[in-house]
Amino acid sequence: MGALRAAELHPLGMEGYGWVFESYRNGLLEADDEVAMVHGDPEDGYPVFVDALVNIRQTVAVAVESGAMARSVATQLIETARGTPFTMRT
Repeated sequence: MGALRAAELHPLGMEGYGWVFESYRNGLLEADDEVAMVHGDPEDGYPVFVDALVNIRQTVAVAVESGAMARSVATQLIETARGTPFTMRT
């Protein structure tokens, strides 16, 4: 969420960094659900229950670059993930 907020507030002087921030700032990413997560309670150490779409994108990109996944499969996987509510991306 920090990268998204930094991109939104960048015109007002907020600084951001990283590929997620740059992707939001450049318009490659637009939706809030790209960085949305569901996690547990603080007393349990905030366990993560779902994967943020930006993390899925990064993992898929590495798989394509290494030759472990075809680009067509990667595109399908990302489209399927985008069509899945963020609360169900596990």
